[in-house]
Amino acid sequence: MPVTGHDVLLLTPFLAILGAAGLAVAADLFIGRLERAALPFVSVAGLAAAAMALVNLWGRNEEAFAGAIRTDDFSIVLGLTAVGATAISVLM
Repeated sequence: MPVTGHDVLLLTPFLAILGAAGLAVAADLFIGRLERAALPFVSVAGLAAAAMALVNLWGRNEEAFAGAIRTDDFSIVLGLTAVGATAISVLM
């Protein structure tokens, strides 16, 4: 089964979170102790990108990867709730 652009479009919120997490871990390896205060903001930026991707998917009732991933309004609301709760806990 080939991966299509439609499949990747439905994965963008997950890819944004994964990319920000990888960037935060890589940045933690190379920056000093004083600059580590910026790492939560890298995480929140990734969460904001995921939230924007979720909002852009609003109103679509679609499936990707032969039904393995389904996007509908309920899943988007749950995703936005999880992103918001994660952002709050990161900033705490």
